[in-house]
Amino acid sequence: TGQFPDGTEKTLLEVLSPPEERGIKLLLEENGSRKVLYSYLPAFRQVRTLPPSADKEEFLKSDFWHIDLRPSENLVDYDFRIAGQEGGLYLIEAVSKNPTKTVYFKKNIWVEKKGPAFTEVKIEFYTSEGRAKVQENSGLVEIAPGDWRPTRIVMRNLIKNRQTVIDITEWKISDRIDARKLSRSYLGEF
Repeated sequence: TGQFPDGTEKTLLEVLSPPEERGIKLLLEENGSRKVLYSYLPAFRQVRTLPPSADKEEFLKSDFWHIDLRPSENLVDYDFRIAGQEGGLYLIEAVSKNPTKTVYFKKNIWVEKKGPAFTEVKIEFYTSEGRAKVQENSGLVEIAPGDWRPTRIVMRNLIKNRQTVIDITEWKISDRIDARKLSRSYLGEF
C-alpha cells in the first residue's frame, strides 16, 4: 500500500498460491470518491479495469466478491451507530442510506480497541435478501504504530455454505514503495 501526494492510495495484491493462480494481481486505487480496481490474469496477459457492475462477482471462484477487494465503500453511503458491546468488542451497525447504490444493505462490524485505534475483528455482510457472508480477521500484527492488520482472513459464504481462507505472509505499507510497482503498467510485467 502506498499513499501519494495527490491523496491517492494504491494497494497491490498478488496471488502466490495455489500454483494455478500464481501471478494474478489486483491494483486498487482510491482518491476520494474515485475508486478503481485493475486485475491482471497471466493466462490472458492483459490488464483489465473491473467495472462497478462486477462488484458482486466472485474473485477467483472464492467467497470474496470484487467489492470485498475494493477500497472501502464510501462511508457517506451508510448510517452508523454503536449497537452494543460484548467481551471487549464493540458492535457497529452500518445501514445503507440508498440500497440501490451499495452492494451491501447492512454491515455488522465488530471492532476491538488496540491502543488508540480500533481494528475490525468480524464483519457480517447483508444483501437485500439477508445475511450473506461473514468475514473474520485474526492473527493481528502491528505493522506501524497504531496500524493493526490481520494475517488471516476467513470469508464464510452463508448462501453456498463454504469458506475461503487468505493467509497473508507479508504486509508492506510505506511511503517509500517504488511508485512504479503500484502502477497499471507494472501489473502486466513478468
